[in-house]
Amino acid sequence: QHPAAIFYKGVPVYEENDLKTPDTSGMIVRSQEEADRVARKLGSCRAMLMRGHGCNVVEESIPHAVQAAIALRDNVAMQLVLQQLGSFKCIGIDEARIASRAISEPKRGWNYWVSRAMRVMPDLQNRI
Repeated sequence: QHPAAIFYKGVPVYEENDLKTPDTSGMIVRSQEEADRVARKLGSCRAMLMRGHGCNVVEESIPHAVQAAIALRDNVAMQLVLQQLGSFKCIGIDEARIASRAISEPKRGWNYWVSRAMRVMPDLQNRI
């Protein structure tokens, strides 16, 4: 899917949870040391899966991060369906690198996502 081309550098999986330190929080990042490990694993990628926990998406702004998170979610769902249907061909890294530059500004999408959120959570109207 074209919007997910921004993830052409990959989506690493973080599995280095500290489960041995006496006061550990398990899979919740609460120490600078663990935050540093998470950041090293993420590297220059825009998203990272955290085993047993979810994902992190990083971008230059909240609207860009929301757009990226939705693209990641939609692309994962599409790939799962395609895998069940048989073989499929993904775009290559060079195609993705070029396509990622064409991803539009999220303003139009952001306004839509905010309006949807406000419809289902009216208390947001006083906060946005």
